[in-house]
Formats: sequence, C-alpha cells, structure tokens
Amino acid sequence: MECRLTTLPTELKLLIIEHLQELDDDRLQVVINLSSTCSSFRSLLAPELFHSVTLHNTESSAVLALAAANNHVAQYVKRLDFKAHLFGMRTSPYSYFATRLLIPKTVRSILRNLKLFPKLDTLSVQFNAQSFVDVLMDILRDDEPIEEALGLEKELPWRRLMADAYKLLSENKSHGIKTVLLQDIIPLGVSTFASPDFHKFLSTVYHFRISLLGGLPHSNGVARSVHSPGYHIFVSRLPVYFLNHLDSVRTLSIIASRNGMLGRNRSAWSAKLPIANIQMPNLESVHLEWTFICEELIQFLTAHVRSLKHISLHNCYGHSRESVGCVTWYGLFDRITDVGPKSLERVDILTPKAEQLIYFSDQYEAKNKEVRELQQKDPGRLIFAYGFLSQGMLVEGTQDSMEASIRGEDGKAHARLMVAVKANRRSSRTSKTRSQ
Repeated sequence: MECRLTTLPTELKLLIIEHLQELDDDRLQVVINLSSTCSSFRSLLAPELFHSVTLHNTESSAVLALAAANNHVAQYVKRLDFKAHLFGMRTSPYSYFATRLLIPKTVRSILRNLKLFPKLDTLSVQFNAQSFVDVLMDILRDDEPIEEALGLEKELPWRRLMADAYKLLSENKSHGIKTVLLQDIIPLGVSTFASPDFHKFLSTVYHFRISLLGGLPHSNGVARSVHSPGYHIFVSRLPVYFLNHLDSVRTLSIIASRNGMLGRNRSAWSAKLPIANIQMPNLESVHLEWTFICEELIQFLTAHVRSLKHISLHNCYGHSRESVGCVTWYGLFDRITDVGPKSLERVDILTPKAEQLIYFSDQYEAKNKEVRELQQKDPGRLIFAYGFLSQGMLVEGTQDSMEASIRGEDGKAHARLMVAVKANRRSSRTSKTRSQ
C-alpha cells in the first residue's frame, strides 16, 4: 500500500526530518531543501527555518530582515543576531568614511522597534574587531575614564557605531527580550552602558551572557595576553555597566578567555572578578569560563546559595602555589556545602583532561605514575586544575594539580557537596510527584 510522506502524522514527519538532519552536517540546508519541496513542508518547517534572523549594519541585510518582519513568518522569529561590521577599516579604525552610514536608516528602524517580531525573546549583539587588533591593543594599554567615551565616540566612527547600536536597542521601552547575549564584547567603555535607558532595558532580562574578547593574536599569529590596564578597568566596571541592573536575571554567564583569565590573585597581571557584592535575588544558574577560583567567586556563590539550582565552571583553575593568596578547589566546595545549598541540584565542573595537567612526565615521573594509578582504580576520579599567570598568560600548575589529586582534598570536598546536591534532586522529584 502506498504511503506518501505528506500524509503521515505531523509527529512522524518531524521525527523523520530530525533523523535526516542527524545524517547531514548542514542541518539548516536539510530544512531549506525539504521546505522547498511542497507547501505542506514549507508550513511545517517555517518555525524552524525562520527561528532566527541575522542583521548586519547594511541596507541589504535590513531589507531581508524587514521582509520577514512584514510577512506571516514574523511570528516564528524568536532570535535576532545583530552582527556589526566596520566598512573601510581593515587597517585602522581611525579612518573616517563619509560615503557610508555607520547604521543605515533601515537597520535603525529594526533595532529601535524589536516588536516587529512579536515573539522575539533572544537578542545577540556582536561587533567585529578582528580587523584592527593592533590598534585595539594599543588602546587597551591605557586606563580610559568612562567620561572620555562620549568624546571619543564623536571622533572615532567605530566607537560611535557601538554607542549608537546600544542606544537604539535601549529605545525599546517595553520589550519581550528575555535572553541577552553580548558576544566577544570589546573591553572598552561605551557611553550608552552608563545610561538609565540601557539599564532599564536590562532590568527585565531573565538570561544574560557576556563573553569578553580575548585570545587576540599578534601580527605573526602568536596568541597574546589581553591583560592590560584597559582590560582590568573594563572588567572592574562590569557591575556598573551590566550586572547591577539585572533585576530579573535567572541565569548568568560570564565567559573570559585563556589569555584573559578572571579572578584576582594580587598579581599585576590578573583581573579581579567583581561580583562579590552583587545581589541577584532570582538567580538560579551561574556559568563561568576561564576564571580562577577566588574569594570574590566564593562570596558570590555562597550569598546566592539559597536560590541557586545550577553551578557550572568550565576551564576554571584553582590558584597554584606560584600565586599570591592561593584559593583551592576544596575551599570553594567546603564553603558552599557549609552554607547549606537547599536548592542546588546540579554542579558541572569541566576541567582539562588529565593528560593536559600532568604532561611534564619527565620532571614528575613518580607523582605522574601515582596519579595514573589512582585514575585506573577510580576512572571517575576528577583532577582539579591549578595554575597561575605569567605575564598575563595562563600556565598550568602541573605539580600542584598532581599533588592535590594525590592528597584527595578536592575530591573529598567535591563528593561531600555532591551528596547534598543529589539529596536536593531527590527531594525536588518527590515534591513534583506529590504536586501532580
């Protein structure tokens, strides 16, 4: 008996499409191809095909975005990615170009009226800085007061572009944006960051993620540190610019880089993580990457331990003995456990693989062997990373990581915390079952 694909129940069609996507590296192209076959698939796949819209600061990009906004597919758009480029500035951001607008009128009309997409809930903002890395590094060496930003924005088109874009977004007085993603943010002051309208825009956001531009290469391609007075000043102002105004936030993500580690250890090369005194009463989840375990982090987590359900630490390091003011992993785990994490149901610690932490086998052959034997006995045994900064660059604290693993203090403290976490999960499941 003939069974046409279009006559199958919607659930089966979606399962088949999902399977086809798994077989192809380009999942989006699969959707495009299928939606082109007939009106049935076009209607079925429209929500996925038009789930997100990418907007550049170009007229042509705005035309496409407005076409979607003025069509019935606007109801399917949930995410807007604004990716700005600087025309004519491949060698220097100081060159001024009079023939092109920084942000064309059509692009402005979209940024200041996000309700063009009635179900939009996610906004991503990114400015391309890779074309003038050397000039940026020169700027980052200086301690630039925020009061100077407005003047610099009048002089430099690329600085004005950033300020204008955030100002336009701030004009959305009542919006449905619940997720804000600031991607590879250039660590320089923007006058709009200090404006009440921008702070009000942030106040209703549930999910906030900021990633700091880092890992910038020299002209010869070798990676270099972004630690500098300018970088440290910008990081210290994160609360003033963003964090103090996230009144409704539930999930917070701060992403640094290997060459721009956060977490002060009294070193001139380190950037303080300025979150110790921040209050976020609705906070449920914290995600950090490339951060040292520091007192500020411990204070922040323990202050929010009653509301936190999820803690995620990826590529984070305890301070090696080479660092002043050493803070250990077990110190973090013990402090959280001692406070009594009543809501915490998940703790994710993603550390470098053992091979990355104990690769100096010639120097530490005996300890290396002992660590490997412990790993063989207990394959699930975690090795918690330790490190320090040398001229702003992360150096693996190989000896400290191995000795800490052998002593087992970090593992025991982590296990003690996980007992509480698992108990919370069981209690949560029981409560949900009773409420049904």
